[in-house]
Amino acid sequence: MKTNARKHISRILAMTLSVGTVFSNFTGFEVFAAGKTVDVWDFGGVPASGDIYVNHIDTAFLDGLEAVGDAASGNKGKFLTAGDVDFNGLTVNVVANDRLFYNGADGARSYGTNGKADWAYDDYTAAGMWYANGTGGDNRRYLQVNDVKAGEGVTVYTGPN
Repeated sequence: MKTNARKHISRILAMTLSVGTVFSNFTGFEVFAAGKTVDVWDFGGVPASGDIYVNHIDTAFLDGLEAVGDAASGNKGKFLTAGDVDFNGLTVNVVANDRLFYNGADGARSYGTNGKADWAYDDYTAAGMWYANGTGGDNRRYLQVNDVKAGEGVTVYTGPN
């Protein structure tokens, strides 16, 4: 019995070492050397800089987002109705009165400032957020990345609030 258990443990360790060796040469953006790009949807409207990035949201886009109220409507920064909102290839399903924070208090449709809207990660700093005020579910308050193809990677940066 002990010999049988040792064989299985040895096989598992051998597989683990083999997989570790295969992936040890992968470092982040090497996969983009072949002309690939990184799609970026930053709710703060801050563009990522570099040739591999395609920025889908900027402050001009956010300022023109009619699904979010402005100062004249008295609902500045609040999503006006429930449903899907297209962020140039990223569908966000919101509930009325969810909030959008970006560009501090200067954004035409920003709810204002929120200390948790700026969130630093090891390789990225977010400068805005969609704040879902309440509960979600299978058919509400979700993000959907459109047109993802097999083999493509998706990284989502999010912070607790």
